[in-house]
Amino acid sequence: MSKKKKTVIITLIVIIAFIVMGIVYALLSDNSEVVNKIKVGTVRIDSLNLQLKDSKGNQVEIMSPADIDTLSWTTKNIGTSGVLSRHTLEIYWDDDVKLYMYPANMSDDAIISDFENINAGGESAYLIKTEPTTVTVGDKSMNALKYNFIGDNLNGADGTDVSKEVNYNSDNEEIIDASIKTDDSSKTQDDIAFKILLSPKTSYLNQGKKIYARVTTEAMQYTEDGSANWKVVDVVELDD
Repeated sequence: MSKKKKTVIITLIVIIAFIVMGIVYALLSDNSEVVNKIKVGTVRIDSLNLQLKDSKGNQVEIMSPADIDTLSWTTKNIGTSGVLSRHTLEIYWDDDVKLYMYPANMSDDAIISDFENINAGGESAYLIKTEPTTVTVGDKSMNALKYNFIGDNLNGADGTDVSKEVNYNSDNEEIIDASIKTDDSSKTQDDIAFKILLSPKTSYLNQGKKIYARVTTEAMQYTEDGSANWKVVDVVELDD
């Protein structure tokens, strides 16, 4: 093979190599650009101010038979990424008592009327359905109510609007107390509240016992393809 032909072949090989390198670089650049568009932001949630209050707004720890108290807290997105949220609420007491959960804006009179209907064998259209369970505190097992529910979609610091409000209150004008407003319109935090009734038929032997509650909050980064996973981001207890 002549020197001239060798030179031409070598030149062609070099040109082809540069073309291949250019294609590979372009593909890598495209992939990098896609990754940057869906890069993982920080997912951080604070569940704040879990408290139980009586009808006068006083913070309490003990419920007596026929008491109707309000359990409330605020969930706030303090991360960069917009998130979906969900919660597990557990309410427990030292003894086997009957607790009932209702929308926070339902009037006390309507709650008592509904309880009386349930006690007479009727069905409730307002009672929030909870799951009976047990929780272990130290070396002690306690009866509990558990409620799993989806919370708000909350915006993060990245500015992407993913917000979606959940209405925990009732919109039935026949049973609500219009003076009670617990839902919010914030795009970064979620105000959550429920009313708790201790059965009026509770034995006097079970009075004067402390009520406990625990909220486990999970979050999932908001993505267009929904590929993120739920993870526990905060746990808060009533006596924290």
